[in-house]
Amino acid sequence: MDRTLGWILLLCVLWLWLGWGGNWWDSPESKERRDAFERAWWKSFRRLTFEHNSTFSLLPDDVQGTVHTLLGNGGTNLKSPGGESMRDVTGTYHGEWVADHNTEVTPFWNGTLPSGYSRPEDGSTGRLKMVLSSESTSHRLAEVLRGTVGLQSDGFSTLLEVEGLYWSDSGVAVLHGASEVSAQSAVDVVGAVPSERFFATAKAALGEAYTRLLPQRKRAEDVGQDCEYHVYVQFRPGQKALVARAVMFAPACSVSVATPAGRTIVGLHAKT
Repeated sequence: MDRTLGWILLLCVLWLWLGWGGNWWDSPESKERRDAFERAWWKSFRRLTFEHNSTFSLLPDDVQGTVHTLLGNGGTNLKSPGGESMRDVTGTYHGEWVADHNTEVTPFWNGTLPSGYSRPEDGSTGRLKMVLSSESTSHRLAEVLRGTVGLQSDGFSTLLEVEGLYWSDSGVAVLHGASEVSAQSAVDVVGAVPSERFFATAKAALGEAYTRLLPQRKRAEDVGQDCEYHVYVQFRPGQKALVARAVMFAPACSVSVATPAGRTIVGLHAKT
């Protein structure tokens, strides 16, 4: 009899648990913690300013110079060929990369690679695959980009999830790359933009997107930790498809991964 009663109680507990969705995240206590996290995230995000929250200005001088050269003084001087915007950069891009270690001490780099992090060897080269999809926003020239960037060589490989923005009037994209996109990604993209012109639209467009995306995003501390990259891409029309050049820099790992000089990343499935 006691054994039967025990089984009945166990089944009742199981039924209640399944009624909550069988997921710890749906419990009232954890929902309260999540709501508190999202309120704090929005409060912090709305307070971001270019003057106080630009991480681009803290990058090594030569990295800043390389990005400005790629984007045309942070994109401020760039216009798409013919004055027309390239609205859609959705597609799969293939190319090559070369790695360069930077020794300049910054707020992110004290000369030591964090434990468990991995980066390509200085001077190493490899193959790059970038898969992107775009999503329009209410900001006429700013689109949300999401996808992956894969880096592969004989001695190194990694697959990054990327998220950020693309400005179709200048062909410029600023993305954040990590092992997994998190709630911190939008903040990192806004901080990584190279000019005040981009900062305002980045904050507005990503703020709009994150009204929908934030509930899907994990906290930064809940995803795997490794080198995370600021990703800067300049798109241009090619003969048969879009082509691009890219500079990726990992502040905590002090390594640049860039398109080799004179080369481009070809969008095999991205049309002009």
